[in-house]
Amino acid sequence: MNDGCIEQIGTPEEIYKHSRTRFVCSFIGLTNIISAKVEGIRPERHRVTIRSGLGEDAVINFLDWQSGNFAVGDTLSFYIRPEDIVVSKNKLDFKADLENNVFTGKVLDCTFLGSINDFRIQVGEVNLRVQTNNSISYKRGEEILVYLDPEKCCLLLELACVY
Repeated sequence: MNDGCIEQIGTPEEIYKHSRTRFVCSFIGLTNIISAKVEGIRPERHRVTIRSGLGEDAVINFLDWQSGNFAVGDTLSFYIRPEDIVVSKNKLDFKADLENNVFTGKVLDCTFLGSINDFRIQVGEVNLRVQTNNSISYKRGEEILVYLDPEKCCLLLELACVY
């Protein structure tokens, strides 16, 4: 609920993994919210190409309920959770056929939090928060590759109240 408006109804997992609005996304868990402009839409694949401060175009998925709610040229936001971002020094470590969404980043900071490492990584103009298991470690200033899985990136739309 935001200012008396119910913005989303669902299970905790649905709300966490498929937040519909910026408020819901920020309310439940840590997140990276990135502003972008729609460059292209492939409705048959449920994918949209966006341009953002990441420095290169990215491809992200959209859900059925989002179809028709945006057009080429629109400004919108998408999010990805810190634990869903994959980092490596070698592109082959990503274990996927990566045609999109691999960016070069610079480690700004790393904090050891027991079972995880919490990184701040600069990618283009965007400062990303990334969380990995504690066996993955990079030094401040190190350049690494950052992969944003299109399946884990979620569009945020400005919607009216659900109820």
